[in-house]
Amino acid sequence: MPSFVQIAVFLIAMALTAGVAALAASVNPIWGIGVAIAGFLFSILLAASIKVANQWERGIVLRLGEFQSIRGPELFFVVPVVDRVRVVDTRVLAQEMPEDLKKIMSRQAATEREKRATTTKAEGDKLAADNLAADNLAAAAAMTMAASLGAMQLRTLQTIDGL
Repeated sequence: MPSFVQIAVFLIAMALTAGVAALAASVNPIWGIGVAIAGFLFSILLAASIKVANQWERGIVLRLGEFQSIRGPELFFVVPVVDRVRVVDTRVLAQEMPEDLKKIMSRQAATEREKRATTTKAEGDKLAADNLAADNLAAAAAMTMAASLGAMQLRTLQTIDGL
């Protein structure tokens, strides 16, 4: 069903066509008929190229059957004859679920939460163990370097060389 915008554009284009056809007919009647026919076809194509999607709708544009784009909510243009537009309603519809389905979903969600908590705890324990091992390794390296004066001087020279 054509929208108000399409009808308005068609009528305006036809009014312009009638004026131009009348002017052309004053010069040559055959030209007037040709201009009127061409203007009528142009008006139809122009009106067919305009589409409007409401705020809760999106237009899926298919060009020769292949997905082209998603347009809307607004006024948009398509290539007549080549593009097809399917309007999709995006409003959320609430439906009541049966009680047994709610219980099943609740149990499944609780199982997922427990699984996630166990995984998080295990990852935290591993991270703590890695940090403890790194601290022990750093402490052992510090003790080795403190025991030897030459090691400290060598490390100082390496640091200065890196700068």
